[in-house]
Amino acid sequence: MAIGVSKFINSIENAVFPRFCIRCQDEGSLLCSKCITDWVYSIPERADGVFSHFYYADPVARGLIHAWKYHFDVSAWNILKHVLERDIYQLIDFLRVHEIDYIVPIPLYKRRACERGFDQAKEIANFISWTAGVPCKDMLFRFRSTGRQAERSVLDRK
Repeated sequence: MAIGVSKFINSIENAVFPRFCIRCQDEGSLLCSKCITDWVYSIPERADGVFSHFYYADPVARGLIHAWKYHFDVSAWNILKHVLERDIYQLIDFLRVHEIDYIVPIPLYKRRACERGFDQAKEIANFISWTAGVPCKDMLFRFRSTGRQAERSVLDRK
């Protein structure tokens, strides 16, 4: 019964607030099946111990991250997790070779976490922890607001 109610509510949401593909703008989903298949992302060059699965300048990656962080769109996070899973073996290998004991997320400032409703670094760390089998541990605390990175210039971010 609960599944039927959930589908009914979802269909009403889709009728009132239709979803559009962030790549081709077709109505239906955040990233349509054609675009998710065609989306070719390139993993940036890896410096020793630094991993990145997307260029933030990639409009699809940026759109998914933006939808997840600022519009609380869990489907965007699910797509990102799916892509991360495809290439996580490199990270798992690195964790094993270097005998990494914990994955430690760098937390949001408490006010920002309250505004957003979640901490994306913690979500990503928990996902990697679960996938790689390395415990996630909250060991860091942010004591002051450092501002929004998205509002800074490239030079200021560096």
